[in-house]
Amino acid sequence: MSLGFTSAASARSLTAPMLMTTRINMLRPLGSAPAALFHSSSQKQSDAAVSGAAAATAHKSRTHGSYHWDLERGLSVISLPLMGAAFVVGPNALIDVSLGIVLPLHCHIGFDGIVVDYLHERKYGKPIYWTAKALVYGATGLTLYGLFQFNTNDIGITAFVKRLWTGKI
Repeated sequence: MSLGFTSAASARSLTAPMLMTTRINMLRPLGSAPAALFHSSSQKQSDAAVSGAAAATAHKSRTHGSYHWDLERGLSVISLPLMGAAFVVGPNALIDVSLGIVLPLHCHIGFDGIVVDYLHERKYGKPIYWTAKALVYGATGLTLYGLFQFNTNDIGITAFVKRLWTGKI
């Protein structure tokens, strides 16, 4: 039976594209159509704009948050033995200096997290966000300076807490 083709090769060349699309369509679930058929060009442009904005705000490094998390946990872990050592050893200059650095940095990370989570730029605007950030950094700097002065020119943190505890202020 002949279909009117002059050779078998020409018959294959005409039916090959049809067979290829049939195979591709068989891989697609029944009743589904290509997504491009139902999208308008304006929707494609808005999707591209949204994904472009998300890509612009993404962090450049995958490890950015992990270093921050490690620093938070490290300060928390260090503060407990320092407080225990201050209780056991008593007033000591090395413990005073360590507490004067670790405790303000631990508080700074906590307050900075509050500003980032609850006073974010998108909702409250840049002036409020950056003012709150500046206040956190300023308070941390003043606290570090004040504790340095208290530890070097006065009795120190551990001696002060011991006096508070015993009531001999």
